[in-house]
Amino acid sequence: MTTLALGCAPSANPPTSAGDETGEGDDASESEEGSSSSSEGAGASTGDEASAEESSSSSSSGAESESDAGSGEETSTDPDDGTTSTSESSEASETTPTTDTEVAPVTPTDNGDGVTFAGPDHELVIEVAGARVMEYSLGGENVLRTTGERHQQGSTLWVSPQKNWTPTDWPPPATIDDEDYDYEIVGDTAVFTSDDDTNLGVRIEKVFAMDDDGAVRVTYTITALAAVTWAPWEVSRHAMGLCFFAPGDGTNTWEYNNNATPVTPDVAEGIAWIPERTEDGNGELLTDAMGWAGCAFEDSRLLLLKSFPDIAEADFAEGNGDLKIWWQLDEVASPFLELEPIGASTELAEGDDLTYEVEWSLQAIPEDVEISEGSAALVELLPAL
Repeated sequence: MTTLALGCAPSANPPTSAGDETGEGDDASESEEGSSSSSEGAGASTGDEASAEESSSSSSSGAESESDAGSGEETSTDPDDGTTSTSESSEASETTPTTDTEVAPVTPTDNGDGVTFAGPDHELVIEVAGARVMEYSLGGENVLRTTGERHQQGSTLWVSPQKNWTPTDWPPPATIDDEDYDYEIVGDTAVFTSDDDTNLGVRIEKVFAMDDDGAVRVTYTITALAAVTWAPWEVSRHAMGLCFFAPGDGTNTWEYNNNATPVTPDVAEGIAWIPERTEDGNGELLTDAMGWAGCAFEDSRLLLLKSFPDIAEADFAEGNGDLKIWWQLDEVASPFLELEPIGASTELAEGDDLTYEVEWSLQAIPEDVEISEGSAALVELLPAL
């Protein structure tokens, strides 16, 4: 058995200053029917900037004393005999700021219908049905959609390209999408395993972990039951919002769905921006991203970040990039978008494993930060990847 890993190692971090499916992809349509046509797209590359602050403080006591705040030691000279002595300075250690923040894992609990990670401020809930994430929240505000048709809710994993699903490319394969997974809590992780999907030739494992700062790590493993070629494809549904990412320079021939309008982002200072879509029907973006994508939600004033492997263009699934965004406006009571990182297309022999890791973070957007295209302050909120 061979294990192939696609870890979170994006080639470009967010800068600190601005300067396939329910109806999408290469693949299907929200109306559950449709075919695809081709057009070309390209992006630009970006870099990253990081900053750190260092500070120190000093204290003194006695005649002719010196304090080393970095070492926490104090040296003093006796005015009578000229001898010197060194001791730990408690004042220095108390006043020297600590820049490291301790982060601890959250231990999951069995809620009877799946698993819950309940942190100080964040919560992650995974249902047994489809091992689908149905809540990722901060302060009780859930950024995942939980209304509408089942295939328009929560976050899950499919395999790409969708057009190669059997026996049909729609609806989603029930075994991996909505049937109950076996699950167990292992230490600070929750492990969900699907039944064998003999049509797709795969079995899916999802391992979830969350830290007390709300950072989530999802590790997907696709096990081949026969010789197959697939790419891992995470699909999560959200309210409409402002999305942005660092574009790569891939020029793949994207296979757009006929039930959606291809969306072209505006690129400024190395960031691609896609404003909230409110009209003109369904929209679809297929692109080469550089390992991360963010989405800011106006109503909740929350910022979601996903980081994922930066895939070389030669390894894209047919007709795809390594990021897809879908906007659903038609035939739904409330419009929504889907944020969808896609891994490398990989040939697997029977028994091979392919792992793919995606990391999520969720934070509040301060009231003085404008949620608008080109907002440098919004980009600066993104943590270093």
